[in-house]
Amino acid sequence: MPQLVKGGKYVFGWSVISQDGGILIPEEARQEYQLKQGDSVILISGSNTSGGFSITKKSVLAQSRLSGILTRNPDLAEFRTEERKVININGQNLCWVTIQENGFIQLPPHTLEAYEVRPGDPLLVVRGSYIGIGMAVKGPLVEEARKHSEIVIFQVEES
Repeated sequence: MPQLVKGGKYVFGWSVISQDGGILIPEEARQEYQLKQGDSVILISGSNTSGGFSITKKSVLAQSRLSGILTRNPDLAEFRTEERKVININGQNLCWVTIQENGFIQLPPHTLEAYEVRPGDPLLVVRGSYIGIGMAVKGPLVEEARKHSEIVIFQVEES
């Protein structure tokens, strides 16, 4: 489903957070942002409007207006902080995580809480403005998406 409204953000689908914090990044989004199994990615808290978080590669973040985050935090930049441990930098939550098989990432309860999401929440997966994949949990775009039953839903198979 490309766009919900003319000129709107491109939508990849919904990704429902599993009970153990699993989130699937849709294949189309992974391809567009050149994300693959084994990649370390950075999660950045979303805007006040959309909530959730964005998923980006270090190389993309380094070329953005937010590049100072990496230069001021070399442990995050080099993935030396504990994986999935959230740090707050100027009111923005950040952590890093490794992409597992089939575009799966796993976030523990404390990480989900830092991004103000919880198991069962559907995240609207959208093409981000300039940094990476947006995983929105609220706001006008999410409200519009709820009117579209044709949007694909991605979720982790519970065992």
